[in-house]
Amino acid sequence: MSSGRNRRKAALPGAAYSRPASLDSTGLVVTVFAENGGVEGVWDFSTAKGDVRLRRAFAAAFDQFYAERAKREGVSQREVRLRESVTALEERVAALREERDNYRTSSEVFARAINVLTAENDSLRKDLAKARNRIAPPLRGLSIPNTND
Repeated sequence: MSSGRNRRKAALPGAAYSRPASLDSTGLVVTVFAENGGVEGVWDFSTAKGDVRLRRAFAAAFDQFYAERAKREGVSQREVRLRESVTALEERVAALREERDNYRTSSEVFARAINVLTAENDSLRKDLAKARNRIAPPLRGLSIPNTND
């Protein structure tokens, strides 16, 4: 395979270029050109049965149909706007998924922290209960001096 440097490059036709007529001089042969300038198809109505005026009218209608189709094949402004909005929505969905994943990760971290803190709190409550059992409760009627004064 050749490198990109040695390949032929596409060029626009010169300013004097015009696409050849799709109807021949008799008005009975229709040539449909592809977007790249090549011939997509040739339809010859000269061999069809019927009056020449009818065949020419049919060939002209056929030619007009393909001309209208070629106009419509361009990208409309509506399609451009729709594609832009689809792209924006896809970006928004990706951002929301990333945000959701971040929340999921954060919630898992918080759940682990709560489990650890709950276990530590239970341990401290047990230690406090043991410590209270070791210390004699104050006698009733005895006032405890306030150390904050």
